[in-house]
Amino acid sequence: MPNTNGETAVAEVPMAGLRRLLLVLEVFLALSAFSGGLTLIASPGGELLGMPLSLLENTPFSSFLVPGIILTLVVGGSALVAGLALWRKAREAYLLCAASGLILVVWITTQVLMIQTFHWLHALYGGLGALLLALGLWGWRSGR
Repeated sequence: MPNTNGETAVAEVPMAGLRRLLLVLEVFLALSAFSGGLTLIASPGGELLGMPLSLLENTPFSSFLVPGIILTLVVGGSALVAGLALWRKAREAYLLCAASGLILVVWITTQVLMIQTFHWLHALYGGLGALLLALGLWGWRSGR
């Protein structure tokens, strides 16, 4: 419908499906990372999560404190920033989602290489990271 200037106004469309999906995934990741990270900070011996300190034998860490801080601030923080950018429909939101996904993939890969064991949660979160990276890049390239 033309506006007062004779131009056709473009109606504001609610969040697109891709944006909504990414927002749900980023919120899930942020909540997971914050809850896991804060639990590790609160219990650096791993007791609250049932994780023995022996998992850290091949790592530079003597407790789960530093990994908990990294998980909270870097993984959770990047997901929170990406989620907020999606919510605000910021121009850089899709690139932030891709960055969040890449951070998660690097976190999971580093974790598996350091602790030298694999748990089904590594597959879940590694897949989530790859999905965020791919969909974030797709949204950015598509100009959505």
